[in-house]
Amino acid sequence: MSKVLRGAGALAVCALIAKMIGALYRIPLTNIIGAEGIGLYQMVFPLYTALLTVSSGGLPVAISKIVSERKSQGDEAGARQVLFASLMSLSIAGLIAGAAVVLFRDKIAVIQGNGKAAVPYLGIAPSLLFVAVISCFRGYYQGTQNMLPSALSQIIEQVVKLVAGLFFARLFMSRSLEWAVFGALLGVSLSELAAMLFLLGRFFFTNLRYKKNSRIDASQVNFETAADMGAAASYRIRTRKEVLKEVYKSAIPVTLGSLVMPMTQVIDSILVINLLMGLGYGAAEATQLFGLATGPINSLINMPVVVTLSLSVALLPKVSECFIKNENPSADVSQTMKFGFIIGLLATLILCFYARPILAVLYSRGLSAEQIEAGAKLLKIGGISVLYVSVLQVATSVLQAAGAPHKPALNLLYGAVLKVVFTLALLPVFGIYGAMAGTVLCYAATCLLDIKSMKKFVTPALKFREFLLAPVLSAAAFTGSYLLFTYVLGSYLPLKAGLITSMVVSALVFVGGLFLFGAVRIGELGSVPALGKFIGKLKSRKEKSRK
Repeated sequence: MSKVLRGAGALAVCALIAKMIGALYRIPLTNIIGAEGIGLYQMVFPLYTALLTVSSGGLPVAISKIVSERKSQGDEAGARQVLFASLMSLSIAGLIAGAAVVLFRDKIAVIQGNGKAAVPYLGIAPSLLFVAVISCFRGYYQGTQNMLPSALSQIIEQVVKLVAGLFFARLFMSRSLEWAVFGALLGVSLSELAAMLFLLGRFFFTNLRYKKNSRIDASQVNFETAADMGAAASYRIRTRKEVLKEVYKSAIPVTLGSLVMPMTQVIDSILVINLLMGLGYGAAEATQLFGLATGPINSLINMPVVVTLSLSVALLPKVSECFIKNENPSADVSQTMKFGFIIGLLATLILCFYARPILAVLYSRGLSAEQIEAGAKLLKIGGISVLYVSVLQVATSVLQAAGAPHKPALNLLYGAVLKVVFTLALLPVFGIYGAMAGTVLCYAATCLLDIKSMKKFVTPALKFREFLLAPVLSAAAFTGSYLLFTYVLGSYLPLKAGLITSMVVSALVFVGGLFLFGAVRIGELGSVPALGKFIGKLKSRKEKSRK
């Protein structure tokens, strides 16, 4: 399990940094373009994400799985062949998707309910090609269980987006609001270009080293090396068509599953704004509410999810390898699911209890007091979904590794249908809060279905005390700490200081409860990056002191 947690840790730390940069980026961006601008910004992303999913969505998972299989068989050349074949295919798909956005942007914006969104689509269209290439390299590196290149590329991506996006948004703001949003999205395209160039450059240098090391002196060839060379040659006889067929056989079900939520979000971007306008809201006000729910709120919700996603990404090649070798991955799955549940629970508690002060501290300049109150209610509802997503991500990785990627796809489809139904039923009654409740119900249903499907392949050895009782007791301790600070000590501290102090203390109380009640053992942390080294140093010091 240590290798899974090491890979997950590297990816999680860098991805969390990237998400933090992304969340920080939303704060000055909101101050520049306002709630309506964020609404336009968010209107573009559902269709963009859907097209991105069609052109490259399932490929990283498929490439990761197949590369992992090739590497476990010693077929290094075959692993690289998967990458090269996928690159050519996805580059063409990315170009077609980008051209489609440019050609049909006006009609799409009108259907969504606000024609101003047409110009912003131009800013993000080039990134469809760049992300298609990025997805190939990320899948390849994840398949080799080397998470660092993917993680570093995410940080580069977010830093460039922060600098370029804010610069161009401010530059074009004097022209009009929609052009300012175009500038922000142009920054997204430039950030993807930078990440792509980083991955290309890194692979170029490692590929030179691989070619140099793969040259064999004829005088060193013996019976064993000749047999290895013969086996390697047999691996390389696959044609590009055969490789792509194998890749897409795994990718298509994953892509269809990945496409469910983007398409649901596309429907949301049409339904929510138009339904709100049907309730009497103007186009600008409806766009503001949509932007509030899908912009700052979703950004905060997605930040903790990236940690559990990193656990799942690192778990996939490990479980895939276990299935190939007919080994039982139950221990790895159980530990990853437990950590995912604990992280999701802590994040849900923080988002639900501290919703209003978090928004007040981060967005007081860009959002009005009324919008902050509405956003706090949305965050309290939407924060619950983090718990379900944290668990379903692990189950999804297991199903993909087990060769059943269609299962999570179908389960997510059922959840998405439920989301649309509840949006149609609840939004006319509860407004934008009904749409957010539909999202939570979608993920709750999908989580339960994924766990049920996963049990057909792997039955996690989850202990009631570790997985449920101890975390619930820790959550109760967190609640007590929150109430103490909010209603007893909160009035003596400024907003920012009170928020940070209360969050840190309550989180530490929660973590302490996990150890006290037996959810987590010290030994389990030895395989976690940074913590493992720290614990190792403590042990060595104790041993020296004893001597």
